Amino acid sequence: MSLSAAAVAAACTEKKPLELTGTPPTTTTATPDAGPFEDPFTPIDDDASIDAGARVVDFVPISTGPLTRPIEISARAGRVYVAEQPGRIRILGADGSTDAVALDIGSRVTQGYDQGILGFTFHPGFPATPYLYVTYTAAHPDDPPPDDVVMQSVVARYESLDGGLTFDAETEERLLVWDQPGVNHNNNSLVFGPDGFLYVASGEGGSQLDLTYGNAQNNDNLLGTILRIDVDNGDPYAIPASNPFVDGGGLPEIYAYGLRNVWRFDFDVPSGRLFAGDVGQLSWEEINEIFPGGNYGWAAREGFECFDGGPGCDGTFIDPLIVHDHTEANAIVGGVVYRGTKIPSLTGKYVYCDAGSGFFWAASMDSPTPTPIRIHSEPRVRAVSIRLDEDGEILVAQYAAGRVLRMVPASD
Repeated sequence: MSLSAAAVAAACTEKKPLELTGTPPTTTTATPDAGPFEDPFTPIDDDASIDAGARVVDFVPISTGPLTRPIEISARAGRVYVAEQPGRIRILGADGSTDAVALDIGSRVTQGYDQGILGFTFHPGFPATPYLYVTYTAAHPDDPPPDDVVMQSVVARYESLDGGLTFDAETEERLLVWDQPGVNHNNNSLVFGPDGFLYVASGEGGSQLDLTYGNAQNNDNLLGTILRIDVDNGDPYAIPASNPFVDGGGLPEIYAYGLRNVWRFDFDVPSGRLFAGDVGQLSWEEINEIFPGGNYGWAAREGFECFDGGPGCDGTFIDPLIVHDHTEANAIVGGVVYRGTKIPSLTGKYVYCDAGSGFFWAASMDSPTPTPIRIHSEPRVRAVSIRLDEDGEILVAQYAAGRVLRMVPASD
């Protein structure tokens, strides 16, 4: 396939909401191009010969009802919201039940691989400002889509008229829409920063495509980036004046680039630091601190190493803070800095995990070379999201098991 840079750039700078025409498919049958693609949730062998390390924490379930591929969680306004990848966001009942559906956009999302609902967050003023922001994949409005386009990534806003119990799908306003050349490494999580701006992670559109076309090193598209937009101004958003490419050199939405497939990122609010997990290709998983204008090296580098088959290592790149090789991690999940009270040994530590191995680590990010300590290995908890609840305690979503768990101190 040949990527049309002009078509992608045009889609990336689209500012007005796009309307779907016809009925979007509920299943996408496209598969990745031939190449070293991995299922980001493929388990690493349970018999891997790895030192188990100390068990500092345990997990207790807080969901009791069924969940279908829960992929993201958020605790707001006294409730725990859970996104299911096929297109629903549910509210956990006090008894852990999962009957309450806050939003259902299943008819609008494509399904398969890294598709469907992939992230959500609430306006910082929620529930007084009753907005929910969701990132998902959708069918292209053209049928068939343009050459070298499979589908689209969407960031949309929904409004609640009942204090957050439900969000009306018909209130959708599409803020950002961009074309996707592949079926994996699409739009992922989104969070609001302490500055009030919305940050959005965009994968590079599929590894083999990126190795061929260099999406993550090309700032004329939104692939392989973290974006930052002002949703409280503009139509449908404004560009923050301090964005690194606001005066040229790249699309003005781009905050950082050279990323492969950021799977979960979040701010430590007291320090204002932004940490992200970037899923690797052949050898290394990364935890990065994200800086404005930073180039994180993909596909020139993976971890600290030049990537064989990439464009070469010429350039100025920001080193990862932490790397894990593929004997112990193959789908790194960015975490949170723990600010709760139940697990004092983790206070101020960055806690993250790997969806393939099911291992959890904690590290002090005050060191220029943080040393992660494994805090949980058995039984494997293959989480795909780690978030803080409103008390600063850690919640995780188990994708295959269909559960939401709370992290607690290890029992004797």
